Amino acid sequence: MLDTALIDRQWFEEFKIPKNLKKIKRVHLGKTLFILHEDCNEDSPLLIIDLKEVEISNENKRAAELFQRIIRVALHCFNREVSIPSSWGSYKSGSIISIFCSNSYEVVRKRIYFETNLSGVSEASVYAFSVSEKAEAHSELDYNKSKFRLAIKNYEEAALTDAPILEHVQNFGIVLSDSLGTQVSGLASLDIWYSQKITAEQKAFIDHPLTSPVRLKGAAGTGKTQSIAIKCLVDLAKLEEKKQPAKLAVITHSWALAHEIIRGMMEAMDPKQSWMQFKYASIWFGTLYELAEEWMSYNSKGLQPLSSDGREGRGLQKILIEDAVKEIESQTSFGSRLTKCSDTFAELVRNHGLRDQLVEELMNEFACIIDAENISLGSEAGESYLSRKRDPWNWELPIEMDRQLVLEIHQSYIRELEQSNFLSMDQMMADFNRYLLTHGWRQLRESNGFDAIFVDEYHYFNRSECMSMHHLLKSNAGENGKKPIFMAYDLKQGPNDVALTHSSSSTQNFMATRAGSSELVELTKVFRSTPEIMDFMRDIDGSHPTLNMEMDWSPLPTETLSENGAKPILLQYNNDIALVDNVSILVKKAIAGLDGGGRDVAVLCMNERLFDIYRDASRINDFALPITSREQMKELRYARRKCVFSMPEYIAGLQFDTVVIIHADEKQYNNDIAGPNALRRFVSRFYLAATRAKKNLIVCSSNERGGPSSILAGAISAGSISVS
Repeated sequence: MLDTALIDRQWFEEFKIPKNLKKIKRVHLGKTLFILHEDCNEDSPLLIIDLKEVEISNENKRAAELFQRIIRVALHCFNREVSIPSSWGSYKSGSIISIFCSNSYEVVRKRIYFETNLSGVSEASVYAFSVSEKAEAHSELDYNKSKFRLAIKNYEEAALTDAPILEHVQNFGIVLSDSLGTQVSGLASLDIWYSQKITAEQKAFIDHPLTSPVRLKGAAGTGKTQSIAIKCLVDLAKLEEKKQPAKLAVITHSWALAHEIIRGMMEAMDPKQSWMQFKYASIWFGTLYELAEEWMSYNSKGLQPLSSDGREGRGLQKILIEDAVKEIESQTSFGSRLTKCSDTFAELVRNHGLRDQLVEELMNEFACIIDAENISLGSEAGESYLSRKRDPWNWELPIEMDRQLVLEIHQSYIRELEQSNFLSMDQMMADFNRYLLTHGWRQLRESNGFDAIFVDEYHYFNRSECMSMHHLLKSNAGENGKKPIFMAYDLKQGPNDVALTHSSSSTQNFMATRAGSSELVELTKVFRSTPEIMDFMRDIDGSHPTLNMEMDWSPLPTETLSENGAKPILLQYNNDIALVDNVSILVKKAIAGLDGGGRDVAVLCMNERLFDIYRDASRINDFALPITSREQMKELRYARRKCVFSMPEYIAGLQFDTVVIIHADEKQYNNDIAGPNALRRFVSRFYLAATRAKKNLIVCSSNERGGPSSILAGAISAGSISVS
C-alpha cells in the first residue's frame, strides 16, 4: 500500500496515518514508531529504518523518492520476484545491499545501505541503517546492533495494540493511489475480462496452447499488453490445476513495463494475487538485462551497464560518441579520407550544425547493426560490413570509406566506454548469448529455463536480443521443434530501427528467435482512441515508408470501440517561446476539467535537444512533471496539479485523456542528408505520441523551425485535423 501511495514531504514530520488507510495502524512506543498492517504476526518480515542515519524527513526535498526506494528494496527482500531497477545501481555483497539514494547526478552520489541478515526477526527482514556520500566496501560496514535491537524490542506489544485512527488531521501528506497497472487495466476482474471484455481475436491468442510460437500484431490501443496479462493468469491457473510444474516468463525491453504495468495489470485482475501462491506454476518478470545480471552476476563483478532506457543513459552515450567523432577528426589523415567519402556523409560530418543528426545516425547504426552483430574493425564481420549490400532501412553509406570511418568512430567509442568502466547493453547481450552456449548453461537449463516466454513490445528488441530467446527455454519446451514464444508487436511504434534488423523481408522478421514458424493473430479493434483520432492517424499512416514490409506495415484498423470526440487540432506559433507559453495555458485548462488532474494530460516533445532544454526550465516546471525514462512511469501518481512532460518513447504503453505534441516541425530532420530512414523514425515517434491520446489530440509547431512537418500534409488536405 505504501509502495503505490502518493506521499508529500510533510508526511515525514510525524508519519500520521489517515482514516482511509484502514488496514494500517501507527503505534509509537519509546523511541520507535511502528507502522503495521493489521494482519502482522511474529513471522511477518519487517522493514526497520534508522531515521537518524537515513534522512527521510520533511527537510529533505528528496525524502519521498528515497522512501519509495527503501520500500522497493524491502519488497525485493520479501519477494525476489519484485525487482530493483538497474538504474538504481544495486550492489549486493554478503548480506548487505546498497543502492543510489537518487538518480539525480549530484556532486556526490549518495548510497543507502541495507542489512538483510538480521538475528531475532523473521526471515527476509531488512534494516536500512546508513547513507554514505561515497561508495564503501560492504565488508567494512557495520551497524549499531543495540539500536536495532531497541527498535524491535516492542514489536510484539505494538502488534497487539489497537492504535486510534487520527481523524482530526486535515492534511496527512499521504494519499492512497491506484497502481499503474490498475490505472491502465481498470478494476475489472479476470473473469469479467475473459467472459465479457475481450474480442474474439484476443481470445484466440489467450487460448492458444503453450506448444508453439504466436505473433500478436496490433496497432496502438488494440489491447496487446492486456492480452498478455490475461493469458499469463489463465495459463498459470491451468498449469496449477493440472499440477504441472512450469515456469513462465514475461520479458520486455523496459523494467517498468514488466514490473509496473504487466504485473500491475495481473494484480488488478486478481487482487488476492492467488497466482503468487501457486505451488506448481510460477512466473518471472523482467528485462533481458535483469536475466543476464541474475544468471551471470554482472553487478557483483563491478560491471555497470550504460542505460538504454532514459535521458541520462542516452545523454551519456551521445557525449561518448561526440568525443569519439572528435578523436577521429583530430587525426592528420582525416581530412584527406573525408574527401573519399560520399557527399552526404561528408556533409553530415563536416557541418557541425548537423552534429546532433550525425550522432543520432551513429547511435542507431551502433545499436541496430554494429553492436547487435558484434562487428569490429579488422574482424571478418567488419570486412563483410564494409562491402556487403545494405538493406533499404539502413543509413545510406554508399562508399566503403563511409563505413570505414563509422567503424573507426565505433572503435573509439568502445575505448571510451571501457575507460569509463561501462558496458553497453549490446556488449552485455553479446556476452550473455555466449554464456547461453556454454556447457554450464546446458546443465542448468532444465532447472533454470522457462517453459514458455511472453515478449511484449517485440519491436524494441534487436536481432542479438531475439537470438537469446530460444536458449532461455527448457530443451523440452514446445512440441515438434516449435518453441512457445508469444510475441506482441507493432513495428510502427519503434522510434529506432532495431525492429528492422531481423530482415527486410516481413516473413523473416521473427526467425531470429529460432522458435519455428509462428502463427499470426492480428488485433483489429481499437479500444483507446476516438474515431476522429483514428481517422487522423490513418492519414498520417500514409507517410510511413513501408520498406518492402507490407505484411507488418498493414493499414491501421478502421473500427474503434471508443465514442466520438473532438477532431485533432494543429496550432502554429511564431517561435518556440510563444509555443511553450501558450501550451502552458492550454494544459492548465485541460487539467482543471479532468477528474484525474494532470495524470490524464501529457505534453510530448518531438525534439530531443529541446526536451533536454525545456525539462529544467521554470516555465515548463510551472505546469509539468518531467518523465525522463520508462522506469519513472510510477511518478505519474505525482502528476495531480501538473501534467506529464516527456518524450513519446518514455510513456509507451500508457494512455492519456489529452495529449499535446510539441515541435512537430519541418526542420526536425534533414531529409536531403538523412534520407528515408530518418523520416521513418520521425513518423514512428509521432505515431507513438499521437496514439497515447484517448479523447483529445493537439499538435503544435513552431515557425522558427520551419512550421508544421510535411508528414501532416495528407491529414491537413483530408481535413482530419483542424488548422488554427
